[in-house]
Amino acid sequence: MAARTIKSKSSGVAKPTVRGLTVPQHEYSGWHLLAILIIAGLLVSSGLALVRAAQAMRSLHSELDQLQTRQHSLMADYSRLLLERSSFASLQTVETVAAQELRMQFPRAIEEVVP
Repeated sequence: MAARTIKSKSSGVAKPTVRGLTVPQHEYSGWHLLAILIIAGLLVSSGLALVRAAQAMRSLHSELDQLQTRQHSLMADYSRLLLERSSFASLQTVETVAAQELRMQFPRAIEEVVP
């Protein structure tokens, strides 16, 4: 693709052409370049913030899974302990422990004490 230049009759300035089409030339001032650099910087920082937020979300989701697993384990232990407590609190268990371990027995004669 060869670029040619054609001199304009009115201004006398050469304009580049490609395949017979005039290629417009733009002169960017300093503030145009500064605006482009700022926008590019904002895009890059936005992309990095998105990556950081996605990583934080993944780590929080992983922590949530671990905590839910721990919660299920603790609930299973709690249910088992409630069942064990209810079995120890039964009247027959209390009587058995009192008689065997504490050597307690019913009194032979029951006296009434009046204050």
